Amino acid sequence: MEIKKTENQYKEKTLSAALGMELKAEGDSRSVKGYFSAFNVIDSDGDMIMPGAFSKSINDRGPLSSGNRKIAHLAFHDTRRPVGTITELKEDEKGLYFESTIGTHTEGENAWKMYKEGVIREHSIGFRYLWDKAEFVSVEEEKIDALLAAYPGSDVEAVKTHGGYYKLNEVKLYEGSFVTFGANPETPNETKSEEEIKQLLEELEEKSNLFLSDLKKITSADPVKEQEFLQLLHSYKSLALQKPSVKDTRKEEADEPKSTFLSFIK
Repeated sequence: MEIKKTENQYKEKTLSAALGMELKAEGDSRSVKGYFSAFNVIDSDGDMIMPGAFSKSINDRGPLSSGNRKIAHLAFHDTRRPVGTITELKEDEKGLYFESTIGTHTEGENAWKMYKEGVIREHSIGFRYLWDKAEFVSVEEEKIDALLAAYPGSDVEAVKTHGGYYKLNEVKLYEGSFVTFGANPETPNETKSEEEIKQLLEELEEKSNLFLSDLKKITSADPVKEQEFLQLLHSYKSLALQKPSVKDTRKEEADEPKSTFLSFIK
């Protein structure tokens, strides 16, 4: 059964732990390189990011573009916490490769120390779905093993839940972040039934889309403000979906903590 997703959904994704990526530290340079995202792996949301998905964003807002609103390198998806400047951003056979120069400001110094000491080992992207650039691929259960053989590291439970997966041929990329874990802490908040949570999220989605539509009509286009609004909406959704349990495996939860390849270059 295909699960419908919303048009203006903002999402954060970490890399798959099954990719065999590791941390390497070399020298005392303030340059860091690695991958913000990987291709051809079905994640726990039932999404597969395809080669070319970031091309337009890189062209429009990458480090070599003429745009003023560059794709940012942040701490924990917080637009108030830039850690450095992305100097190279490109797609290769693995995924979205980046190189950044970490700043000497306070946030940058803290980030640099955490990178060097191995405190931070994961990366994640903040983006918006473009559903007119996506397609749903239905997969019969008896063909799931063959699919996993073709795309190692994919999430079998996500494929079963959706009855297939989404091929994301293009997304709107805002930033790449270092993160401690790819999921929010599972701190108990207020216990609600799944039906109550579903209704609350539907109401929040409807009101948010109307607000965003009205905002675009009365203000000039500002991708940073739009990103901040979508991040706020995403945070509220994450809070609403938390429940007091050791592990919540519902579809709406964020990705499990996943490893990311990092290395320092001279």
